[in-house]
Amino acid sequence: MRKLILAIDFNNFVFRGYYGEKLFNSKGMNVNAIKNFFLKLRGLKDSLNPDYIVFANDLSRDKTFRRKLYKAYKAQRKPKDDDIVEQMKYIQQITALLGFPFINHEEYEADDVLGMISRLGLDHDMDTVIVSSDKDLYQLVDDHVFLYSFRENELIDRIWLDENYRLTPTQWVELKMLQGDRSDNIPGVDGIGEVTALKLMQHYNDIESIYQHLGYLKPKTKLLLEQGRNGLDLTRELVTIVTDYRRLNLSLDSLTRTEIDAEEVFRTLNELELDLDYIMRFSLFHGKIE
Repeated sequence: MRKLILAIDFNNFVFRGYYGEKLFNSKGMNVNAIKNFFLKLRGLKDSLNPDYIVFANDLSRDKTFRRKLYKAYKAQRKPKDDDIVEQMKYIQQITALLGFPFINHEEYEADDVLGMISRLGLDHDMDTVIVSSDKDLYQLVDDHVFLYSFRENELIDRIWLDENYRLTPTQWVELKMLQGDRSDNIPGVDGIGEVTALKLMQHYNDIESIYQHLGYLKPKTKLLLEQGRNGLDLTRELVTIVTDYRRLNLSLDSLTRTEIDAEEVFRTLNELELDLDYIMRFSLFHGKIE
């Protein structure tokens, strides 16, 4: 039976529990994201029973290889609110005290780390479930790599991707190349939006074939594609997730859980005035992961 890696997009996971009703302690600190984070983590551990749980997080927007390639990459992103930043620090502190590893590097984003972990799992005959609502990660889906999205509330696999988009994971990269990504400031083919890009990919299967059939397209679409052709190589680098785990010297030891500092966990929870004893005692403390 194949072992299972649960690889979690840390920032994305935290934000899933942040928006909604706030929960203030007597010190006036909002702790809703902290509580929701561990409730969701407990649920995932109990339902999937993974052999490894590992978190990937971002360190820097300015020093990533994508920012070096393209200065406008994510340059429009606003700083996080102080509220969520403070809660994230506590969440990371408690999670580390529970022994769960964090993997990060200033040159790579969490998506790349998740890609590296999934490739590491494949090379060791393991399954990986990536937890994130980030659609960019669809390109990582494989026969043994799945994406769990709270937005879809189901495991996303090759069949799901085909049924919902009629695309393969590899085609998802080229879809992103055509349409770009406004949220990340990634340029696509100017004027080609999501609907047109999807129709082109579904009909012609890949970008090379699209450009081989320009004469069959509407004049305006043909012109836009001709004008945007020179920028596609850069866009491919920006949208393609890195999976070569040798770049960070990752091994199964990188995923291994360390000893739990129970005393410090409960001290921190008391400081936050969070009654999460039952979560810790009966789920995240017991049934220790390798």
